Amino acid sequence: QFMLRHDPNLESFEEWIKKSHYRNVQVSKIAGEENADKAIEIIKKDFGFVGLSESYDESLLLFKKWANEPSLDVRYKSLNVAAKTEKASSLLTDPATLELMKEANREDLKLYEFVVNEIYPPQVAAYGDSLKEDLAAFIEQNKVFKKRKSNRGKIQRGLYWTFLPWISRGSEF
Repeated sequence: QFMLRHDPNLESFEEWIKKSHYRNVQVSKIAGEENADKAIEIIKKDFGFVGLSESYDESLLLFKKWANEPSLDVRYKSLNVAAKTEKASSLLTDPATLELMKEANREDLKLYEFVVNEIYPPQVAAYGDSLKEDLAAFIEQNKVFKKRKSNRGKIQRGLYWTFLPWISRGSEF
């Protein structure tokens, strides 16, 4: 979706998905090669926590508890969210395209199934009985947080204009 939206010269999806650097990206990042079994062993040995994007809010709460940092603020604002998803929807509903995606991500899918079935459930269990209630409260708190205007731009502009005379003169602070 992102590539199709931002690169008007992009070749067809069918050609794009065949490029090696778009295949089994997660497994390749973890294992250095397209080998789910190797990635699984690395996760078992070296990873303390794994979250799921489809359970993003829940994963943030699980991470906070796992990290044992009660003051860690995991609220967030979504950025760069696609306004239209028609292209992605059309790709996902076409059986031929869906098969190309599955083939290009076969090792990633193995890794995903392992995480969903073997890693994530014990993390959920370790959180304890309050997860459902904590998640509902977090979602409500995060709605308020998302609506808040950020002062980041104002602060950055203020710093820019404050320090511009020194920067332009090459002065030391």
